[in-house]
Amino acid sequence: MLDRSGYERGYERRGLEALYTFTPFKIVYKQHGGGAGEEPSDAYTLVILPPTRFKAFYYKDFGDVCRKNLIDLLKREYPKKNVWGFWFRSTLRKLPISVDNRYNVYEYVDWPAFQFKKDGPYVVVLHSILYRALTEDIPIEYRRLRNLFNKHSGLFLLAEYSYESLAHPRFCLRGLVLISHRDSCPIKYVCPFAIWGRCSGNLYSIRETYSGLYKVIPQIKVKLLDLETVEGDRKRSRVRLFVIPFGFHPLAYVYFVDELSLLAFYEGVVFQPKKCWIPYHFASFRYTLGIRILNTDAIVLEFETSTLDKIVNDLMEHKWVVYKKVLLSESKLCDDSKCDMKPDYLAPWKRLYSTIQSNNAETFDTLVRDSKSLDEANKQYYRFIVVHTIAHNIISSLWSELGLDQDYLSYRVLYDGGKWKIYLYETVSGGLGYLKYLAMQKSRLYEIIVKSIYNESLIGSRIVEEYCRGGIDDRDVAELKRFLENVAKYAQGDRELADTANELSRFISLLYEVYRRHGVTIHPYTIRYILQTLVPGRLRETFGNTMDRIVSMFSAFDGNIGCGFIEDGCSLGPFLEPLSISYTVVEYLAKQHSRAGEGLSLGTSVRDIILPWLKMARTKLRIITSNISIDNNIIGILSELCRNGGSVFVMLSKNAVDDEVSRTAVNELRNSLGGCIKVRISENLRAKAIIIDDMAVIEDPFDFAKSGLVFNIENLSKIITDPAKVGEYVRKFNELWNSSKEYDVM
Repeated sequence: MLDRSGYERGYERRGLEALYTFTPFKIVYKQHGGGAGEEPSDAYTLVILPPTRFKAFYYKDFGDVCRKNLIDLLKREYPKKNVWGFWFRSTLRKLPISVDNRYNVYEYVDWPAFQFKKDGPYVVVLHSILYRALTEDIPIEYRRLRNLFNKHSGLFLLAEYSYESLAHPRFCLRGLVLISHRDSCPIKYVCPFAIWGRCSGNLYSIRETYSGLYKVIPQIKVKLLDLETVEGDRKRSRVRLFVIPFGFHPLAYVYFVDELSLLAFYEGVVFQPKKCWIPYHFASFRYTLGIRILNTDAIVLEFETSTLDKIVNDLMEHKWVVYKKVLLSESKLCDDSKCDMKPDYLAPWKRLYSTIQSNNAETFDTLVRDSKSLDEANKQYYRFIVVHTIAHNIISSLWSELGLDQDYLSYRVLYDGGKWKIYLYETVSGGLGYLKYLAMQKSRLYEIIVKSIYNESLIGSRIVEEYCRGGIDDRDVAELKRFLENVAKYAQGDRELADTANELSRFISLLYEVYRRHGVTIHPYTIRYILQTLVPGRLRETFGNTMDRIVSMFSAFDGNIGCGFIEDGCSLGPFLEPLSISYTVVEYLAKQHSRAGEGLSLGTSVRDIILPWLKMARTKLRIITSNISIDNNIIGILSELCRNGGSVFVMLSKNAVDDEVSRTAVNELRNSLGGCIKVRISENLRAKAIIIDDMAVIEDPFDFAKSGLVFNIENLSKIITDPAKVGEYVRKFNELWNSSKEYDVM
């Protein structure tokens, strides 16, 4: 186990910072040399958790085992310990929180890290089927290994961790050996490729550094605990701050929540290879470490489903969004319309990878055939794309504003109670105070969220548009294909060179045909991985510039990292194509917001616009109008408000005293609502407006009457939600109310 001397400060990290820092299989510390007069202390420190369906063994001394082959090492009784059993008694305790049947979560008492020095230890992690194949010599296990690899491409079989392997690792280009210190392939006697005659050891590659082999990214699951209550029946404080509009419609209601508790734990880790041919490895854990974050602060956005559907209907015309939905649906994220956030992260990548490798652009037709039907399941995928994109933009803006990162401020996209929600929370128990401060400064928080959702800086920038969602130049494609044809023609007997040039030319044709038929391109990550499989190792340098040109030529993916979008900070884990956010959505929202600012010509009645806003009211509804008449829908909303303890304040002009319709309406409202409604007359009434819960103002020259709500469609031009401006309206209303007199109906 780790000698903690000198590391106390690092191990005091809390919350998500600890989970991101001590990610299993990632180097926590890399120590070189020693001080003057001290012995050399070169060491690598890692946290290692055995993945599901894997065995892991710990050997104290490296020197005694490094010369033994795996079969001898595993069959004979060398001093070893089961890694999980070695940790379990001293470092972990079972969390007294039931997450669900899928997870067994343990809390760390002391992080179970290993410090690898030149003399030891040595840890071997291998798949249980590989273990049986090596130790029991049963022929059926070889067939199982072959089937396992065919079914789970991207699943490694063996990893050997030691000082030597971390400093100078070898690995399998096919991904079966994740890391090893051995000069020859340790599984060559049972490897499916060796048995098939497809590998004679040449796929067991040259030495590298561990950090040069893989980018290790944690797959962190966040479970929000007891959303409705804290400590029995005591209700958690939940304060409505303001509402975010989309045109004339409410898009999301923003709340501040204190004492939010959550559980964060590793679902697994992803190894993004930098050298081998597999897109990535994913390792999930049977027993996993987690931490509880108690009584922290959060900002919650709760989305209005009807407004989300208006956005979805418009985005159905955008090929990029349809394409993202197609890939996302492969993950089965929303198959039950609940979107319980347990997707198969590998499935979309495998589908995309296999489709592009099929060398037939028509296979993409099957991907998009049924994606434009707006049944409930499809709608949920599109809604998720929109909400997830908004979540990325907001968290990026907050990180920049507060000078924080994912270790201190994170987010969760959740479908709960029939509503899509974004939880933005501080990742340390007790909170840090940043979100509470922003909640008190409502206008500043409103400005940050609105600017991040409606990022108008993207509009009109040709450079941004071409990079984030650009096209493909036909002339560049033709020029590159001519170059490759000449390479194949003048290869001078080098058959491998000619075949590689022809393969690259066919691959370019496929990518271009996909773009021509469907208007989309494959993400550069996928293109680069396929290029690594097409170009042999000895020709990588020869075709290096050509490969870079292909990647850059087809880099017009809808949500590139270079466009300012998040990679590791994504709450769904590493950057995967179908789970990345969409530039198309960002651009659409920005354009719609810029158009709505000047007012729009409406194709529906004013009543249909204002009813959703009136339904928002929870405490106070203030109405300023010249005259008033009865509308059954509005009376129903007012009655519901009064039943829930709210109040209605109506300010009429002096002309309403002589208006028979207004007198009748006031009498009926008082009979229906009782003491909940108060009506006054003002001598100085000029403006007409509706103020909803100090959160929104509908200001326009229409009367709160049947005729005004039905016929004056073109008059509605301004809905105000900025807290500072709403506060000014409330102040003026109160001044007007205090100077008015009670309305007595004869």
